[in-house]
This record gives sequence, C-alpha cells and structure tokens, in this order.
Amino acid sequence: MMYKKVADTINSKSQLVRLLTVLFGSVIITFVWYQFSFSSISAGKENVLSRHEDLQKNINTIENMTSNSDRLLYESHMVSADDFAALLKSLLQDNSELELISLKKQPVDLKKDVDDSLKGLHDVLGQDVVATDVELTLRGDYFGVMKYLKSVEESSAESVYWQKLTYSVVDYPTAEVALVLRTIGR
Repeated sequence: MMYKKVADTINSKSQLVRLLTVLFGSVIITFVWYQFSFSSISAGKENVLSRHEDLQKNINTIENMTSNSDRLLYESHMVSADDFAALLKSLLQDNSELELISLKKQPVDLKKDVDDSLKGLHDVLGQDVVATDVELTLRGDYFGVMKYLKSVEESSAESVYWQKLTYSVVDYPTAEVALVLRTIGR
C-alpha cells in the first residue's frame, strides 16, 4: 500500500523529475554499496601497510645490528661466566655480614628460550653467544643481603640479567637467599 502511494506520486510528476529521482536513487544505492564493500577492504589494506612498516623497521634494526659482521652491537654488555663469578666473589669479600653457601655455573641453551618469531634474529645474533646462569646461595641478615644485591646490580650494570631471587628466613634474623643471574658472553 505504501509502495503504491509512492509509485503514484512519482508517476504523477513530469518525466524530468522522474529521471532525476531515479538518478538520485542510483547515486544513493551506489554510495551505500561502496561504503559496505570498499571500507572493509581499505581497513584491511591499512592494516597490511602498518604491519609492513613494522616489519621493515625490524629488518632495518637487524641490518644495523649486523652491519659489522665480526662484532655484535651488544658486545660491550657481554661478560664471561668466569669473570662474573669472580666479581660476585669479590663483592662478597667486601661484605663481611654474609656467608657463601654455594656458587654454581650452569650453561643455558638460548634457543629454548627464544620465541618462534625471533628465531631468525637469534640465528643472526646468537652465533658466538653463550649464556650461563650463575646460581648463588648466601646466608646473612636482611641488610647485608640488600647491600650485597645493590652492589651486584651497580657493578654488573647491563651485562647481567636477573632470573630468579628467593629469600627465605632460616632463623630470624638470618635469611638464606638463592639468586640466579644470567650472563651473556662469547
């Protein structure tokens, strides 16, 4: 019924008005079709372009890191496990409030810890790199432990990565601290 009224109204108009109405309706239908069809394609294209830019930045970063084929960018942050163990012992000698219970070195397979998306990066950077976990167990009071941990942090700066710290009170105020530090070297 509503359709019939609209059709009668349009048919009662002149041929020019009917032609303009059809033209205007076609433009509206085309515009709506374009919005629904191409806006999702445009959004997908923008997403792909954004991802491409991110990947290009990553590629440029890797190329910059490996521009000197015989040196790694992070070479200045590497320290051997033996040197690091000696550093930990010397810092412990400066702190008379602590007792060394154990000091062990454990090699780490870096490839197990690497995310799948970074395996290519690891292959480039990790060719001559060796990681070692240094496990250290100490006994002493809270303030002695805090002083020692602060000295380890200050002396090792960016060359050591903290993996694990376990603090347990054995007999108050004496505590036992298990510390695992990772060092990267050649």
